Amino acid sequence: MAARWRTGPQTVLASLAFRYENLTPIVAAVIATAFSVLHLLEALVSGVALGGADDAILQGRFSSPVASESIIILDIDERSLALLAPDYGRWPWPREVHAEALESILAEDPSAVLFNVMISDPDLSNPDGDALLDYVASTSDKVVYPLIRLDPDNDDESSLTLSSLPGAVPAEGGGNPEATLAAILPGLSGMLDRLGVTNNEPDQDGILRRYQYQPIYNGWVLPSMVSSAIQAAGFEAKPLPDTFALNWRNKRGGYQRISLGDYLLSGEGRGSLSGKFVVIGVSAPGVGQVIPTAVTKLQDSNEILATAVDDALSGTWLRLVPSWAEFLLCLAAAWGLLLARYLGVEDDVLEISFVVIEFSLGAVCLVAASYANLLIDVAYPMGIMLGVFASIEISGALAKRWGSAYRGFREQVDEGQPNCVVIGIHPGADTTGLSEELPYVLLEVFGWKHLIKLESIVEGGSLVADSLKGMDFYCGAVSDARKEEIQALISRSAPGSISARFFNTGMTWLPSDPMFRRIVTVQVLDVARELVDWSVRVAGDSEYKGTEK
Repeated sequence: MAARWRTGPQTVLASLAFRYENLTPIVAAVIATAFSVLHLLEALVSGVALGGADDAILQGRFSSPVASESIIILDIDERSLALLAPDYGRWPWPREVHAEALESILAEDPSAVLFNVMISDPDLSNPDGDALLDYVASTSDKVVYPLIRLDPDNDDESSLTLSSLPGAVPAEGGGNPEATLAAILPGLSGMLDRLGVTNNEPDQDGILRRYQYQPIYNGWVLPSMVSSAIQAAGFEAKPLPDTFALNWRNKRGGYQRISLGDYLLSGEGRGSLSGKFVVIGVSAPGVGQVIPTAVTKLQDSNEILATAVDDALSGTWLRLVPSWAEFLLCLAAAWGLLLARYLGVEDDVLEISFVVIEFSLGAVCLVAASYANLLIDVAYPMGIMLGVFASIEISGALAKRWGSAYRGFREQVDEGQPNCVVIGIHPGADTTGLSEELPYVLLEVFGWKHLIKLESIVEGGSLVADSLKGMDFYCGAVSDARKEEIQALISRSAPGSISARFFNTGMTWLPSDPMFRRIVTVQVLDVARELVDWSVRVAGDSEYKGTEK
């Protein structure tokens, strides 16, 4: 009983696969097409999604853009905190330290400075430090200061109007002058003239892959730190989307980093900032903001800003394949394999083609991301192709197991006619008189329940195996009425090239029964002997005629 429970589902699936072998791949392709349509609609509504497959491409690519030498990070790292701790304590530093750093940087005439440190509250214990930093900030329009966007749920409670923010412009269809924004602004008046949104917006999985170059909030377009810095430098960035995918410099070296403590105390890097974009930010553990990105488990905001500036200036941001192109690729993947199968492409060729295509798609993705700033995510089309290919392979394998009466895949009992026939077909048999291939004719005559195609009865390269190579054997349950029809089929071929032996099993049609198998085996061996005899006679006659000539 336990064996029956194990083999019963296999038998049902195998029988369905055999009966609907040609239909199963079509159903799989239709289902794949439906999923592709849903994927396309989602992309049209929410934009092209990025995910783990894209991260794997960027991590595994062969090359990446070179980090620009015109971007330098002055890093408030652990070394900086340790160097300045004896004089100023760990963190936060007094405002005069920031003022001194900013004054020294501006004296070198950089293109722009991204001051990625929020100074939001007055230092009540040191108002002179605030005054000094406020003064230095007010002397230059090349420095961009951060604006931190807070939870949108608090927008209605805020009194900060978007129209009052420097650089804010109405978005298409928006621009309500009364719209408000919950945000944190710098606490010094000298910093309020040039602001940039500093928020890094990760995807739903918490991984940062894009940069909001022109964030839109409540109907208003605000400048980001990067767009505001480029404008401050007087540069014209290439035409950019509001949000673009970051092209990380993860293969050919990163941006030059100078510890701000070394810059202030030992003068390291001084004299090298002229004409550069300078990013000042905190990366020290426990103080700086770090976030997972597509290529690193954790990345500080300095590197993110530097990458975004570089992409904006050099035009190297990652272009994404349009959703409609991905959809067409999905359709090609779903129906291409199916078309090849119905065109009669052999299974071995189909399998090799599948592997080659999958490998080629992956290689194209890596090359495009490495050298063309193009991110082609073919994970979905590759998955579609894999699903359709698997359905073809699995349904074919199950159908073969039913049709060949594999043990455990043909637990079939039929209280019908015990008379059977074994038919052997020599590879040299001429069946051109039939309107269809003989296997399909036999299937039509016997029906899907009462025909078995017997696999090669001898495996290997032995003498006997070579003699039986290419011969096909079938066993079917046949009534007296069908007997003449079978004999008529055999008569259409050269005498002896198709052999049949009719017999009575003395039991019901039960392919899984060992006794049934033994009885059929004896008949198969007899038929095989007759075919071998025929091939020997044909070969002998050919040799005799050749000698006679």
